[in-house]
Amino acid sequence: MLHHGSEPTPSSSSTCRVGSVDVASCLAMGFIGGIGAVPGTICAYPLDVLKVRMQTTSSGGYRSAVQFILSGGHSGSGAAGLPGFYRGVVPAVELRVFARASAFLGSELCTQLVENRTSLTDMNARAAGSFVSGYSVGMLTGLAEYKKKLLSQGVLSASQAKYQSLLKSALHTGQGRSLLLRLHAAGCRSAMNDSCFFSLQHYLTQKQGWAVPASYACAATCGVLSAYFLDTVVARMMLVPPALPVIGVAPTMAAMVREMSYTGCPSTGPARSYLRVLSSSHRGIAARAAEFSISYGCTGLVGAWLATVAATWPSTSSTGTNTLDALQLWLDQDLAVQTYDDYGGMEIVHSLAQGFV
Repeated sequence: MLHHGSEPTPSSSSTCRVGSVDVASCLAMGFIGGIGAVPGTICAYPLDVLKVRMQTTSSGGYRSAVQFILSGGHSGSGAAGLPGFYRGVVPAVELRVFARASAFLGSELCTQLVENRTSLTDMNARAAGSFVSGYSVGMLTGLAEYKKKLLSQGVLSASQAKYQSLLKSALHTGQGRSLLLRLHAAGCRSAMNDSCFFSLQHYLTQKQGWAVPASYACAATCGVLSAYFLDTVVARMMLVPPALPVIGVAPTMAAMVREMSYTGCPSTGPARSYLRVLSSSHRGIAARAAEFSISYGCTGLVGAWLATVAATWPSTSSTGTNTLDALQLWLDQDLAVQTYDDYGGMEIVHSLAQGFV
């Protein structure tokens, strides 16, 4: 990834730029995000299933959530037992690959546009650009997320949760607006999460010199904390079948606050009510934070390795060294502690291209 505000390197010729946009850098970030999402999603998916269950019920703890998932979810059948933690994993991988690739590419693209067309620079430009791209990506991937949540909690069967079935059910029952409200909620959540994640990750690597995997894991955790209340809103809206109506983001948030603050005890003061709202709205946050730390940490590892392969590709290809040898070099030299920019993120695409010539 190119340092924002720096001059293009000699390798970034006009063929890699469209106007003021560094296309190669955007494609490199999208590639890293998409490829890195696969192992991260598979490793962390059980935590996502657990988190959704905690978000969508106001009673019981992790033990009862685990028992619910092991029993087969709402359907009470199907993937019961340990496989229940991987119910809906295929649409989850589809979602994460597309969403992560789009988010990384979109963040880089929008950040460059913000820097080139406004007075914002560095972290401010990245936060603003990632907010815009996050909303767009959240909206576009909202239907895939809706399908994943319905399947993971056993609300609908696999045949009922097909994309065309979800759309037909919503439109035929006059609930098209409710479907759009769900997508809008997903966009708002993703905008807040991406803005926090990408700006903090940039700060940790560029200003503090953190390793890529560690910066990804830490920034992802902070993104979860910043957007978790909205994520709970999205989870509740998306566990309603498409044939049924839902209210908007703000009314759902207000309803959650009323539900969480009500105790039936008139002696409860405002301070205690506030603490109850805060704790109840963040049910499952430990699972979510762990999930994102693992998932994004894997993405950071993949990204650091790809940067190493790209940096060594010209020399390794000429000597017949294969990809596994490059991986061993990365492990032996502990190159995981380096950042993309240590290798010149622009060189990822160019070096890979040279290796195939």
